[in-house]
Amino acid sequence: MRQGSMPQGPMPQGPLPQGSMTQDPESRLDALETRIAHQDATIEDLNRIVTEQWSAIDLLTRHVAALRERVREMAERPTGPAGDEPPPPHY
Repeated sequence: MRQGSMPQGPMPQGPLPQGSMTQDPESRLDALETRIAHQDATIEDLNRIVTEQWSAIDLLTRHVAALRERVREMAERPTGPAGDEPPPPHY
């Protein structure tokens, strides 16, 4: 959240307080503008978090694909008893 871009303190939740219809229009407008500023900041934060999560998911997906390929390659290699290989040249 950017510093100084919006009022600090808890965001008003739910409907406007009782008696808000009897408040003067300027107070009601201020309350609505404050609520919108908090909501905009929350939306920006959530968007940033979702973008970071998708980047992490993408990276992990690529890692899993690479690991699957390595496992597939290892499974294709013939594995037999050690006697099938010729002895090293120094014997």
